[in-house]
Amino acid sequence: SDPDDEPIRPRRRSPIALLIVGLLAVMFVWEALQTPPDPDARFNLVVEGDVAYAFGGTDKDSFEDVRRQLDANPQLETIVLRNVPGTTHLGEITRIARMIRARGLDTRLERGSFIASGGVDLFLAGVERTMECGARIGVHSWQDENGENPRSLGFDPIEDGMRAFHAEIDVDPDFYSFARDAAPHSSLYFLDRDDLE
Repeated sequence: SDPDDEPIRPRRRSPIALLIVGLLAVMFVWEALQTPPDPDARFNLVVEGDVAYAFGGTDKDSFEDVRRQLDANPQLETIVLRNVPGTTHLGEITRIARMIRARGLDTRLERGSFIASGGVDLFLAGVERTMECGARIGVHSWQDENGENPRSLGFDPIEDGMRAFHAEIDVDPDFYSFARDAAPHSSLYFLDRDDLE
């Protein structure tokens, strides 16, 4: 018989290749089924061993919530900020940041992390701060409950305090005015590579 007329036998797939393809499919399906983070969720730490994963924004009650969680988990070494969009109470964010620094905790951003506004101060509070490429850091000005902001007031009543706070956590005090002036309260400026350096 003519060899050109013989049917082509299907190539056998390696069991390892099939396993890898199957695992990848499961990972994509799992990712698709996950509920996206709620931007209005309150700040919470999810503890896994010596790492706590942070989600949500802070409010006037967050300091005590975080203190209780840290007290209950003295083994913690690192806080990974996954989705921390900011705060509704600036005084609380600086108290939490000081507590993070006082307890000697490191902070980390993963590839998919998003932090903004007051969430940035929580990251900066880490004794050692690390981030993976792809993490997003957004900064902007503040606005109070009456709609006032540094521009409308003609001065910034919290600038001296925030500069002192940043100096206290080993951050250049000029970072505060840079972040405040980078974008109005209604939007965000995302730090680029030069900013990060």
